[in-house]
Amino acid sequence: MRRALVLVLLAAASFGVTPGAARATFPGRNGEIVVCARYSGEPRGLFRIGADGGSLARVVPKATWEDIAPAWSPDGTTLAFVSERTGDRDIWTARPGSGDRPVNLTRTPRRQEWLPTWSSEGRLAFLTERSGGRSDTIDVIHANGGHRVTVVSRGADIFGVEWSPRGNHIAFGVQTGASFAIDSVRADGSGQMRWASGLRHAVVYDWRPDGRWVLFQGDLDGRRVLFEIATGGGHRIRRLTSPGPRESDQHAAYSPTGSKAVFVRTTPHGDELWLVRAGGGHERRLRALHRMRLFGVTWQPL
Repeated sequence: MRRALVLVLLAAASFGVTPGAARATFPGRNGEIVVCARYSGEPRGLFRIGADGGSLARVVPKATWEDIAPAWSPDGTTLAFVSERTGDRDIWTARPGSGDRPVNLTRTPRRQEWLPTWSSEGRLAFLTERSGGRSDTIDVIHANGGHRVTVVSRGADIFGVEWSPRGNHIAFGVQTGASFAIDSVRADGSGQMRWASGLRHAVVYDWRPDGRWVLFQGDLDGRRVLFEIATGGGHRIRRLTSPGPRESDQHAAYSPTGSKAVFVRTTPHGDELWLVRAGGGHERRLRALHRMRLFGVTWQPL
C-alpha cells in the first residue's frame, strides 16, 4: 500500500542531479522540545516541553509582541527565533536560562525575516520578505549579526529553508506556478539544483541528522501529510505520517538522535504533539495541547 502511494506521488515529480553527501546538522542526545504556540486571544510565544511530553513552560516571558519560528543551535545552548518586539519582524537569538537579554541580529525596518536555520559552524540562513510581501530571498548571516549576504533570490514565494549537516547545502521549497518544487543550493549561492517538481504542496521543515533525508509537508488527496525526500541519487520520496480524514500534519523536526520526528497534528479537538519513527510508522501522541494553537517546533541537542 505504501509503495503504491509513493509511486502515485512520484508520478507528479521530476528529479534533478545528486547533491553532495551530508551528515547530521544537530547530532546529540534528545533534549527539550521548543514549540511556538499561543492560547486563545494571546500573541504567539515560545514554550519548552520535555522530551517525554511533560513540563510545559515559557522560554521567554509572556509579552504583547509575537516570538515565533524557534531553532536550536548545534550545541543546544542558543535559540534563534523571529520576534516582532521592535515593531518589525527580525531574527533574534537567546540563551535560555543564562539571564542574558535576547539579541537582535538583523535590525531591518524595511524587511521582514522568517524561519532561521543554523549551519553546523554557527551561521544562520533565513527567508526575507522585501517589497510586495514576497518571501523571495534566502539570506545568510553570522551569529553575531555581521556579514549578511543573499544566496538565493527568486520571483516566487519560498516555503521553508533548512541547512544541511555540513553547512554546504541549503534545501528549500518553492512555488512554481500552480505546483511546488524542492530545490537545493550551495551555501555560497552556487550550484542550485532541483530535487523534485510538480508537487501539489511542499514546505521544507528539517534535515535528518544522518544527512540522507529532508523532511517536508506535502499533499495527499487534499490532506497535509509529512514526507521525506532522499538527498542522494534519485531523490526518492516516502510518506512518514497517516493523519485521519479530518486531521493534518505540520511543523515537524527530527530528534537529535535521528531515530524519530516530532510534529503537530491538527485534529477536530485541537492541536497535538505526535512522534513518528524516522522512515515512517509507529506514530504515537506525545501530548495533547487542545487549549493552544501550535505553529513551529525544534528539538534541542545535548
